[in-house]
Amino acid sequence: MTFFNIFGSETRSFSQPSSEIVAGHDWGWPSISGETIDLNAALNCAPLAAGVAFIADQISSLPLHVYAVSEDGDKKKAKDDRLYSALQRNVNSDGLTRQRWLHSVTQEYLVHGRSFTRILRDTFDNPIELLPLKQSSIRAQFLKSEDGKERLVYRDITKRKLTYYEASEVLDFVRMPNGPLEHHIPWQMHADSIAIYRAIEKFSATSLSSPILQLIQTGSSEKFMSPETAEKRSKEFSSILSRARQAGQRILPILDQRKIEPIGWKPEELQIVEAKKQAIIDITRMLNLPPVFMNSLENSTYTNSEQQSLTLEKFCLSPIVCCFQAELNAKLTKTKSREIEFDLDGLLRGDQKSRYEALRIAITTGFMTIDEARAKLNLSAQGGNADKLLLQLNIAPIDDLGRGDNNDETL
Repeated sequence: MTFFNIFGSETRSFSQPSSEIVAGHDWGWPSISGETIDLNAALNCAPLAAGVAFIADQISSLPLHVYAVSEDGDKKKAKDDRLYSALQRNVNSDGLTRQRWLHSVTQEYLVHGRSFTRILRDTFDNPIELLPLKQSSIRAQFLKSEDGKERLVYRDITKRKLTYYEASEVLDFVRMPNGPLEHHIPWQMHADSIAIYRAIEKFSATSLSSPILQLIQTGSSEKFMSPETAEKRSKEFSSILSRARQAGQRILPILDQRKIEPIGWKPEELQIVEAKKQAIIDITRMLNLPPVFMNSLENSTYTNSEQQSLTLEKFCLSPIVCCFQAELNAKLTKTKSREIEFDLDGLLRGDQKSRYEALRIAITTGFMTIDEARAKLNLSAQGGNADKLLLQLNIAPIDDLGRGDNNDETL
């Protein structure tokens, strides 16, 4: 899955709240390393690209359901709702699947902090299709109506004719709001961490690209050497070194009574590996992603693997899911009788034995019916008693043990 080229920054002013929101620019951002970081440089940073792809894969693989909510708060999947089928398969008539749509939205949300999707409705104002909008082609602004009131609209600057989308017609997913309108750009905020990783990559590539050390000094048996002689020796050695590089030789011929000694830092003293590990950790902070999911396994053990999954859901995926759910429910559902919700249970599935044991406990304690447990395993419902809550009857007061007449007072 490739990154959509619709990421960009935006600038707005609180002193001029009616001015339009400028978005879609990919200009560079200064960093402490001296390198200017732009969008392409950020996306070419391997840890950032891998982390964004990992989270987008997780979010796009989550089941997304539409529930019918009764007055007493009971939820049931509204499988007969047209919106339910749209969110399960293709989100529009162009064949864009729900998985691909969520993947691209999540990528934009993580890297640029914002993503737009237009909502198409039928004559009854029911949502029927979702169309992703390029961020570079959208301008959000306040528009004055005839009664003098301002409302938020989204203008498509790619069309010759002024085209405005009402706020209710656009899904606007914002990661880090900065006031009522602005938002922070994550890749710009973490430009220093990205620049440090790129500097380490460039330095290590340069240091390891040549089979012959570049920082060396030569010596001879001569105790004293004039500047002219030193320059001559330097040119001779440079010539030998150049011919060896061109010939691809790894064994360097040395003149009699000469020796070569490396100078500068030794590779192990440079701590390139340690520096790269720390740079990866700094970049994962941008995504709230535990380093273990970037194959940084220094602090990972078999016993804490489940805790790592809980950390991923609680601190990384849940904030994204909550943001998406809030916007989807605000724009796609017209009444409180419908609710859109992601299913996070699949992320916490353990091994088969642990899953069966958890379902057994839920059934025997009256927390879940057998059919509900079967649904968790993608098995068909059986109906009858399998659709009723069950409770064990083998718990009774100690004083009633042995009487044989404790059926009516069984807890």
